[in-house]
Amino acid sequence: MSEQLKLKNGFRNALFQYVLIGLLSVGMLSLQGCFSGGGDEVAGATGNSGTVGTGSTGGTGSSGPDIGASSDAKMVLLTESLQLPSGESGSVRITANLKDANNNLMTGEPVTFSATSGSLQVLKNNQGQSATDNLGNAVAVLSSPNNPIPRSITVTATGGGSSASINIDVTGTKLEVSGPANAIAFGQSASLTVKLKAGDGSVLQNKELTVTSEKGNALSATKITTNVQGEASVTVTDSQGVNDKITVSALNGSVSQDFALKVSADSIKFNVPDSNAEIPLGTQQNVEVELRKNGQPVAGKDVNFSITRGSLVNTPATTNASGIATVTVQSDNAGGATITASTDKEEATLGVEFIATTPAAINLEAAPKRVSLGQTSTLTATVKDATQNLVKNKKVLFNLSDITGGSLSKGEVITNSLGQASSVYIAGSQASGEGQVKITAKVNGTAISKEAALTVDPQNVRIIFGTGNEMFEPNSAQYRIPYVIQVSDDGGPVAGVDVDVSVFPTEYYKGAYVGFDSDGDQKPDKWVANQTVTCSAEDTDRNGIINDGETDFNGDGSATPPAVVSVGPSPGQSPTVSNSTVTTDANGFGYFSLYYPQEFANWVKVELVAQTTQAGRESSFSLRTIPIAIASDVNDIKISPPAPNGSPFGLGVAPNNNCGNTL
Repeated sequence: MSEQLKLKNGFRNALFQYVLIGLLSVGMLSLQGCFSGGGDEVAGATGNSGTVGTGSTGGTGSSGPDIGASSDAKMVLLTESLQLPSGESGSVRITANLKDANNNLMTGEPVTFSATSGSLQVLKNNQGQSATDNLGNAVAVLSSPNNPIPRSITVTATGGGSSASINIDVTGTKLEVSGPANAIAFGQSASLTVKLKAGDGSVLQNKELTVTSEKGNALSATKITTNVQGEASVTVTDSQGVNDKITVSALNGSVSQDFALKVSADSIKFNVPDSNAEIPLGTQQNVEVELRKNGQPVAGKDVNFSITRGSLVNTPATTNASGIATVTVQSDNAGGATITASTDKEEATLGVEFIATTPAAINLEAAPKRVSLGQTSTLTATVKDATQNLVKNKKVLFNLSDITGGSLSKGEVITNSLGQASSVYIAGSQASGEGQVKITAKVNGTAISKEAALTVDPQNVRIIFGTGNEMFEPNSAQYRIPYVIQVSDDGGPVAGVDVDVSVFPTEYYKGAYVGFDSDGDQKPDKWVANQTVTCSAEDTDRNGIINDGETDFNGDGSATPPAVVSVGPSPGQSPTVSNSTVTTDANGFGYFSLYYPQEFANWVKVELVAQTTQAGRESSFSLRTIPIAIASDVNDIKISPPAPNGSPFGLGVAPNNNCGNTL
């Protein structure tokens, strides 16, 4: 292939179209693609569930001025994210920036926003008007509280005789199906539990689900309805004596998930505990397996057990008259584990998670600690027990003391497997004074708390990241995505400033590429990455290794994911990065690229961070993105996709549909 592979239908004459991060009141981005305002076709991921979406774009970026507009005014639409999580709490800010023909900011100009679906809330400017403010900006917030169906929403802004549009993808709605991890015996039944979730993590109740059996096995119902917990259940009874695929779909077929039901004459299966069960540290947990031959229980048979974390008691165990063998497991350190039960002929595995439950300390970090008006800072609280184990499932309360009119995105968050709970601070419309924004994170029901101080500084340097409508394949093993960075202060460019650019992994995904029917002819014609399991990066302090206080959750002996994405130069652009630093030109611009192995495309999320210091003040801004595959490598079902054998981190198929292993 050629070094440069252009995407289709873009604004070819536009150098770059920006997705705003530091400027214009936005913060963390979560993009899933290289994009352009023309809606260029790119290869995108399907989201963090088993649901396969359109996969043809990662969204469209900021748009240029309306080609057909008669006015000399120029409008650009900018967004904090090209993806809108479905659900009541999901939202994205969209900013319309208006300038005249001489690039002067147009203030006080009325701006009208419209959307093809969803809900729009137009924010007032600092004069209390639905018009552009002193920076030429008008802001609206888009949400989709009542319609969780994955789709694209076109938002259009009109003002000053000019208009522009941007496409926002509603994402994240997913089905989760759980059931027996190992084979059932001929003629036996299996109960499946289904959960339907929105993109913001909330459950979707009173929704009809459709269930089908590929092999025609008997189902207790083909239509089931979610309860108040967003759950529904169905029983499948084997009548064919072969493996089966059970498919559950929802919302008019817009989301679906498959479950692989294994059937065997001779079977060994775990009865207790459930797959991915959470076991408190120091607690003895019974583990029970059932052994059958030709559908009948096998008595007096020795079963060997092993575990990748913690310890076992009473192994091997001998099956009783019901074909059941029982051992106990426990651990004094938190993390995922895989239990294996085997005989001379059969083997079964089960994923579990040992969790710390007694909090003893909390730490709170804010990044960055200095923000400008309307900008954001990510708050990360980490809860640990007395022996430094990360504590899961604890509610963390975030509280704000702030005179600037700032706010928090979330006030209550439950800690994840890495003991982390996150919220976002959105700065207000006035300066705070040095360190005068106080944020406290407290473990609910305890006196355990920690405070972080931030500064809202109107003079803080602003940084813009952006990418354009081209993606590159410098060789057969790598992809390259070019970026531009601009540094400004009070709306003017800052020349000659050194900006340090770095990239860190934040998440990784299990799964595999699957065929997708993009044109509705009932035949798959392209590949999409079906991300079945989402795992947090283990290296929380970002030094590349597992330290004390960090958990090697999947037990592979190293920090997962590794640093597979790197910052490098953009050939043909000047000034470009050298040794991770770029010095801005007279217009405040600098250029760099992200490089990564093709097999990791769509399987890792990274945070891109830029830092600079002006007048003794350090400024840093960041965005999060999933580096994608180039369109030509996934848009033909006849050609194998990158990572044809699945994610480098594992397929995530039951019983390995968890982060506690590498399978």
